[in-house]
Amino acid sequence: MSGHLRLTSLRTSQTDYVLSARSRWPPTSIAYCDALFTIIAPEDSSECIKAYGLRCLYSSLTVGRIPSPVGPGLGVIDVGKFHSSIAVGTADGSVTVTNPMRKVLGKPKAKGWQQCIFKHEWVRRPGSSNEGDKNGGRQGMSRITEGYKVEKADSGLKSGKRIKDVGVTTTIYEEETAVTALAWNPNLSCGGWLAVGWGSGLLRVQDVSI
Repeated sequence: MSGHLRLTSLRTSQTDYVLSARSRWPPTSIAYCDALFTIIAPEDSSECIKAYGLRCLYSSLTVGRIPSPVGPGLGVIDVGKFHSSIAVGTADGSVTVTNPMRKVLGKPKAKGWQQCIFKHEWVRRPGSSNEGDKNGGRQGMSRITEGYKVEKADSGLKSGKRIKDVGVTTTIYEEETAVTALAWNPNLSCGGWLAVGWGSGLLRVQDVSI
């Protein structure tokens, strides 16, 4: 709860460890990229995706932006087992995919590319109770949209702009809208398949590599 990521050696856990830079809130979900020897974690305070190299954990690199804070689950960010693509699920129901290889391997100032591959929206059915039915669930309607364009992953404010000029907004989403689980397929022949689950109970499996 200190806001640090701690990398510890199992041989001498009491003395052989290193801390990352402190953030306002500790990340709720982290993933490891074996191809880049990098730890990937979202940062809710700035709504961005951070990469922490194993040999320089004290510094971080912004590799992507997310439209809202991450979902309430513990597994809402994952890195492919046979590639370096990152998938992140957020509270607004969207799933964003980006590949940080170009930035991590030598061009940290280069702008990466990312895409929202699909987005889930849930609304309460008109006239239904907010407390839910006898089974504990609320009645509602879901919609999944896709076809979003690829965009550049902006790593911060544009030149000449200040925080007070941009403004800060906070949006509260329905609990059933958020992404609660997300994972890449661990098999070599299907490594590009992505499974995503939402709070509404829907599960979607899609080949993102196409």
